[in-house]
Amino acid sequence: MKKIIKNKSGFTIVELLISISIIGMVSVLFYNNYRATSRQNVLAAASHQLAGDFRAVQGYASGAKKNNGSVPKGGWGIYLATTSANYIIFTDDDESKDYNVVSELYRSVDLPVNVHVDKIEVTKWDGTPVVGSSTVSTVFLPPDPKTYITTDYRSDSTDNVLRLWLKDSINQTTRTILVNYFGLIDVQ
Repeated sequence: MKKIIKNKSGFTIVELLISISIIGMVSVLFYNNYRATSRQNVLAAASHQLAGDFRAVQGYASGAKKNNGSVPKGGWGIYLATTSANYIIFTDDDESKDYNVVSELYRSVDLPVNVHVDKIEVTKWDGTPVVGSSTVSTVFLPPDPKTYITTDYRSDSTDNVLRLWLKDSINQTTRTILVNYFGLIDVQ
């Protein structure tokens, strides 16, 4: 009798394990890259939201938007503090060019989870630093609107420039927002 030998083709267990491990490694790399990109998008969206709120407040001032039946005498503003996970939109009713906690709150806006104000820097138009920048109020006063940038040490000049950094504490990335004394608002 003749024996017929059939050639069996297929994967060995070693080949199968190697293929599964390669697919697993590629999946892990893809997932990590996806999460990092997603966090960058959250930070970008938060910085554009804040810049949009600066523009909206600027529009409130130039359009004489009313709050509680009257136009705020001192204009409209945004208050920020370092390490804060929110910012305040306010009406400058007492004309101090700074946020008054007791009576001027219009709306508080929360930043996304793990995003916070990392650093605030206020300089004169020529780059000279203004002392004290852990809090800042930016007030737009109609009709121009004039832009007042006031730090915690009361430098409420109309020639200040504000740079603030939003930071994502998970992957340690930042975005910079610039507000200058002309009212230009830019995300860098």
